[in-house]
Amino acid sequence: MNAIDVHILSSSYGEAFPNVLAEAMSCGTPCIITDVGDAALIVGETVWAIPPEDPEVLAGKISGAIEKMQKSEHWKKRKLAARKRIYENFRIRVILEAYVQEWREVCSQ
Repeated sequence: MNAIDVHILSSSYGEAFPNVLAEAMSCGTPCIITDVGDAALIVGETVWAIPPEDPEVLAGKISGAIEKMQKSEHWKKRKLAARKRIYENFRIRVILEAYVQEWREVCSQ
């Protein structure tokens, strides 16, 4: 993941939690996704989201990403935002704390 410039996940239907997005973003790799399953939840506002099964829009976003890569300061900020999104929302400690909190709420009912 460290060696690629942009990660593309072009699923046609929802995947529960596509780990590959978190893996790419953890490495600071910006992503282009189709808005299916939990993909949009994972990436937040850090990436390009497109509707599924629309190859023309996908091609346009890929071209746009290539243009943005040429602006190194912009691209550096995008890479940092991707990594920060995963660190703040999906690292093990955050997930564990959310899981424990959920169980506390369920058990107190």
